[in-house]
Amino acid sequence: MPVRQRNAHVDAGLLVRVGIPHSGGRLAYHAFNEGYAGMVSASAFWNPKTGRFRIPEATDLTEMDFALDSAGFTAMRLFQLKGRQRGIAGVYPWTMEQFVELAAFSGATWVSQPDLCCEPEIAADQAAIDYRINATATLLEGMLRVVYP
Repeated sequence: MPVRQRNAHVDAGLLVRVGIPHSGGRLAYHAFNEGYAGMVSASAFWNPKTGRFRIPEATDLTEMDFALDSAGFTAMRLFQLKGRQRGIAGVYPWTMEQFVELAAFSGATWVSQPDLCCEPEIAADQAAIDYRINATATLLEGMLRVVYP
């Protein structure tokens, strides 16, 4: 494992984001009123019935600094429960193009690329972790090919 690596530049201070589990609502309202930065999972915008993302016309999120998380953990849990999905890598319910479109139109100031998470509940051993890291690199390449055709 790499050691003494720095994966965040915090010279100007560390930005801590409030996790907001919905695309609006009381927590988003409170975070907006307090001036907090937020982080919202892409799954908060996903409508499984229509197979599309839903971006609310008016929400406190659109007025605040929020990051869009790719929902990798949630996607892996769904994959474990339901099996192959129709989207990214057969794991996500949405396609890469749908995710990039959400990232572009949601108002997020920061976006996490889709990943295959490595939490212990999902990746049981080092071989699984290594596979997921390599697959995540492939997903990054796929996202960049959508963003920069």
